[in-house]
Amino acid sequence: MKKRHKYGTVMINIENHEIVDILNSREVDKVAEWLKEFKNIDTVSRDGAVTYNAAISKAFPKATQISDRFHLLKSLTEHLKIELQRLVKKSINIYSDEIMEKDGNKKEFTYKTKGDLIREVKKLYNENYSTVEICNALGLSKYMARKYRKMNEKEIEEYDKPTNTDKRKERQIQKIWEKAQQVQKKYETCKDYSKIGGKLDMDYRTVKKYLKITEPPKLEEIKTTNTSKLDKYKEIIIDMNNQGETSATIYKKIKEEGYEGKPTILKAYLAEIRRQQKSKYKILSNITQTTLISLLYNGVEKVKNITKEIFEEVKKQYTDIAKIYYVIESFRTVLFSKTEEKLDLWIKEIKELNLEEVNKFIAGIERDINAVKSAIKLDYNNGLAEGSVNKIKVIKRIMYGRCSHDLLRQELLI
Repeated sequence: MKKRHKYGTVMINIENHEIVDILNSREVDKVAEWLKEFKNIDTVSRDGAVTYNAAISKAFPKATQISDRFHLLKSLTEHLKIELQRLVKKSINIYSDEIMEKDGNKKEFTYKTKGDLIREVKKLYNENYSTVEICNALGLSKYMARKYRKMNEKEIEEYDKPTNTDKRKERQIQKIWEKAQQVQKKYETCKDYSKIGGKLDMDYRTVKKYLKITEPPKLEEIKTTNTSKLDKYKEIIIDMNNQGETSATIYKKIKEEGYEGKPTILKAYLAEIRRQQKSKYKILSNITQTTLISLLYNGVEKVKNITKEIFEEVKKQYTDIAKIYYVIESFRTVLFSKTEEKLDLWIKEIKELNLEEVNKFIAGIERDINAVKSAIKLDYNNGLAEGSVNKIKVIKRIMYGRCSHDLLRQELLI
């Protein structure tokens, strides 16, 4: 068995558990020549380094190479950690199946100016609502909610101005009222809807509509009609979202249907409908990225701030996250199954998930497939090497300032 460390390469006898030799190099040719000094080597347990694979193959082409299970799991976990960090920036909310009642934690609120919105945020905080509940109700980020909470009345007054949307509505109201007065003035001298419409370039039905207006419309009566490239595909998007499909899968589908917009437009729309859906439900728990990463390394019973029930809800409500845990759990099962054929089936199945970091891991084990299959079939591992390296580190500290490679080798082999 052998293991890399600061000084190069360490060889341990698999039978008597003793250090055989150390080499001050990791280069393929030097390691291969060094290995040839030891005759009759037929089994080598090692980590996943490409250097050692090549050196052992060069020195002993017929030797059985075994990739260490600990290093395989560690490598996959590190790749999954990166994948998880891409999905979850800080934390995720876990929601109850029960819809919140109107007089419960959910607050409905519309505002005319940004100042009204800020005052509502401060009011909800005073009523002991949590930041998450306020954000869900008002459509704010946590950063903005906390920022508004700190503002005083003088600062808020600067935001007591109509929004751009309200300004557009006010211009629209003025235009409608002017048209209505114009139609009504014409109607005083001519009672024919079609003739009035012909003079003012409008349909006779529009003339009748304007004749009914007796005062300027109210702001809330004016509806904004913004068109989007997604309009034709919203039914497909909502159906696929309800089925738990990812934004990438939905984008691919609507692209096939003729969608010509960018994926960012779709992501923004999905974020909004998901926020609206989730804001209807009570928040059971908030799970941080740190907790989710800990679950890659440990069982749920060993991780604080989460229960088995909540963990199951995480996997149920966030299908992309569930895929990550399925990858590590299924690989552990295969690795200790003693059935090497299961590895090929696992690789085929996991490739279909199309996880970028996992695909990198799979590419690595495919290059070293025989050694990985040997790890499944045989019981050897690098535990002895790990312990021996710790022993070498202790000796190095004791010999601090006098520890050349030759001196260290002599001390170890006496």
